[in-house]
Amino acid sequence: MGKARHPKPYVDAPAKQITVPWKRRVLAKLASNKEAKIRPWNIDQLRLEVDAKKGGLNKTFDLEREPPQLTSKYADQITELLKILPPLVETDEDDEDFVEDVLLLRTLTRGARRDLMALAKRTEKRS
Repeated sequence: MGKARHPKPYVDAPAKQITVPWKRRVLAKLASNKEAKIRPWNIDQLRLEVDAKKGGLNKTFDLEREPPQLTSKYADQITELLKILPPLVETDEDDEDFVEDVLLLRTLTRGARRDLMALAKRTEKRS
């Protein structure tokens, strides 16, 4: 077929793996945003912020869905927007410093991350 008459305005990124605990973190952050009156505080506002299609996040964050949806092309955008831990990073408790460290590491180039990890290992051996 020829080109579509109206090109789709949505993100055409590969889907990333997500977890149910990450979904719960997103929903908890939206709830805390609602209490603090900070946008986004619900799925519809989140959808608008990440430019997802209408209803596109409803299936993703439906915790009762069987089987659960475990991929999302908006995972990185949502993580950065809400400043939460990425989907495959799980901790026993929400440690704000850890979240900030992980988000900072994600912004570094591969070489910078490698150098930082080498420095951390050398420092650890001295302790």
